[in-house]
Amino acid sequence: MQRTLLFVALLSLVAGQNIPFQWSSCASSSAVTIHSVDVSPSPIVYPGTARLSVDIDTLRPIHGSLSADLTMVRTIGSIRLPIRCYNLGESQFGSCSYSNFCEALQDLTGWVEDECPNQLTQQGVACTCPIQIARQRVSFTQLPFEVPAIPPLISFLFSGNWDIEARISDNVGELGCVLLKFSIKPK
Repeated sequence: MQRTLLFVALLSLVAGQNIPFQWSSCASSSAVTIHSVDVSPSPIVYPGTARLSVDIDTLRPIHGSLSADLTMVRTIGSIRLPIRCYNLGESQFGSCSYSNFCEALQDLTGWVEDECPNQLTQQGVACTCPIQIARQRVSFTQLPFEVPAIPPLISFLFSGNWDIEARISDNVGELGCVLLKFSIKPK
């Protein structure tokens, strides 16, 4: 019994280690060059406000519907747990192919046409779907978005360290691929 309690205590200690937000490109060539991505605070806290900073160059116009293939892995200690795709009625969660990624981004950030941040509209980026972005540099810093509350009964499923690979495409082809690594914890 003592060994079991010690094991659980050690696993909890190791699982509680947060990783700083990290990103890397996973595309050999793409229509979008990513210079930087940052999310703060790190770890991301729920519920609460997070801030997103991005600096990219679009090497061709981006237009039409965005789609994304996401691969999600949650890590607890040294155990990597791939997250399969879950269909939740009209939405999805996990390692899924998202055919309307633009609307998913709107739902996540709350950035919709009538509430589009000035840092985006001043660069000619409208918060509309389908998306329309000219060939240009797009750079914004510390744009806030709300991280929703997660019901206590399932919050343990979301807390921890995450690796997410996102391959994003528009009507023309693949725009790019980014690998994100971050931690999430409750307030």
